[in-house]
Amino acid sequence: MTARTGGSSVDVVVKFAFSYGEEGHRLLAARGDAPKVYYCKYESDVGMWVIVMEFLVGFSPSVGARLTPADSRSLKAALDALHEKDLVFGDLREPNIIITRDKLKLLDLDWCAKEGVGR
Repeated sequence: MTARTGGSSVDVVVKFAFSYGEEGHRLLAARGDAPKVYYCKYESDVGMWVIVMEFLVGFSPSVGARLTPADSRSLKAALDALHEKDLVFGDLREPNIIITRDKLKLLDLDWCAKEGVGR
C-alpha cells in the first residue's frame, strides 16, 4: 500500500493486532532496527491495534541458517537496547527477522512487553 506523508509517497504495511509492543517498536525504529512507525494506536472502533509502518524489502534467514557476524552483532545490539528498557521481544524467530540491503531489522512486535508483565 502507498501512503502520503510529508508531501511524499511511501510504501507501507498496515497491521492489525490484538496486542502490540508500541514502546519496543518505536525504540527499535529510532535506532534503525525495525521499520519506521507512521501510526500506532489501539482503535476501540475495531477492538485492535492499528499499526502503519514502513514496507521493507529484504529476506528472512532460512530455518537453521547462520547469520553473518555483522547480522549477529546487529541482532544482539537490538535486543540489548530492548533489555536496557526492561523490554523483551517475545517472539524471536526467523519470520520476524528481515535482512535488508543495509542491515538486519526486527518485525512483528506483538509480544514485545515489559519483562515479567507481557504474555
